[in-house]
Amino acid sequence: MPGPSTFFAGIRKVPPGCLGIWREGQLELRRYFTPPFAETAPDVTDFGEAVRLFEAGFDEAVRIRMRSDAPFGAFLSGGLDSSAVVAAMARHARGRLKTFSVGFAEAAYSELDHARTVAELFDTDHAECVITPEDFLAAWPDALAHRGAPVTETSDIPILLLARAASASVKMVLTGEGSDELLAGYPKHRAERWLALYQSLVPGVVHDRVVHPAVGAMPYGARRVKVLANALGERDRTARMRRWFGGVSSAERAALTGRAVAAQIDAFPFSIATGSGVRRTQFYDQTSYLPDNLLERGDRMMMAAGIEGRMPFMDVELARLVARFPDRFLVGHPKGKAVLRAATARMLPASILNRKKVGFTVPTGLWFRGPMRERLSDLLLSGASETRRILRAPEIDRLVAEHLDGRRDHQKVLWSLANLELFLRTFRPDLGAGLPETRVA
Repeated sequence: MPGPSTFFAGIRKVPPGCLGIWREGQLELRRYFTPPFAETAPDVTDFGEAVRLFEAGFDEAVRIRMRSDAPFGAFLSGGLDSSAVVAAMARHARGRLKTFSVGFAEAAYSELDHARTVAELFDTDHAECVITPEDFLAAWPDALAHRGAPVTETSDIPILLLARAASASVKMVLTGEGSDELLAGYPKHRAERWLALYQSLVPGVVHDRVVHPAVGAMPYGARRVKVLANALGERDRTARMRRWFGGVSSAERAALTGRAVAAQIDAFPFSIATGSGVRRTQFYDQTSYLPDNLLERGDRMMMAAGIEGRMPFMDVELARLVARFPDRFLVGHPKGKAVLRAATARMLPASILNRKKVGFTVPTGLWFRGPMRERLSDLLLSGASETRRILRAPEIDRLVAEHLDGRRDHQKVLWSLANLELFLRTFRPDLGAGLPETRVA
């Protein structure tokens, strides 16, 4: 839910970088921090100097977050970001560092082998949490209740379960959240460099009539290509920011709601009109997706288990430093985050540095056809389904049937619909008051 809104009437999020002052029955919000990408021009021109500055800044960001009177450790996925955090922690740790990883029995979705490689390299006290569909189903309602909203990403639930496991031995962990938003690590950041060229060579009518239908016919395995093509063809900047996350199109929303959706669902929290497309996309991520999803997820899920999460990549001094780097120091590497890869080249093995970006993916598409099939049917196909009353039931039936039969993979939209239904059943709002802001009965 884009801030400052929530799903509950009378409750608002305090925007990031703001403080609230309550005085004589009135709440005043004051901004004390704006992401430096809005006001800092790139002035570091030598890549070697940038790497040296980043090494020192990142090391300090990790060091100061290791100050704790209670036992602490790190969440280790085996990706570049969390591995870099563990590598820096190993330099300052007194005694053996504790690390925690989560994975699945389905090898294609599990990064436990990579995490184990890093744990062995730095001789950490390593623990693994392997999640079954039954574990996932049992924790799903808890995750939704702690989030106070439909669960956006399936990864909320493994993080909750990992935090519960870690809480038996630590009270604080360092994590790698925020690296992609700070260092332009997503494929979309690299693609934004070519946006103007693509749109100048491919007129909008050609994209809409030729490219979009051709891409739409591709299988789900080509979903990243679909997201890339659809986003590059989007002329509206705010709409394009949403499309980069693989969200449904206006036509798909209209099919589910039975009406055209004219208004934008969200807008730039605070926009920057100047700078490159890469920087503007980073700024959007830093002021919307990061606070409203990733950081909220980490905070809610970890605190629900009684542990604190600290994110070195969110250090404000490190952000001020990175804002001084030109785009090529970030997206100049084929896999992104060029300066981070150079800064960690001497600490991490090539198998970690050169890994293809995977992301934390839960095998819900498979589970919906197997161990979670009954739960999906109960939520979206049964007579008790509230979602069927507020959206078009025939369209829901089509999406479920195509997915369960293996004809198409609709796991992303089905996950959203299932969470909307679970949210409605959990909080039982008065639907007459309207969604998304609704009063709890």
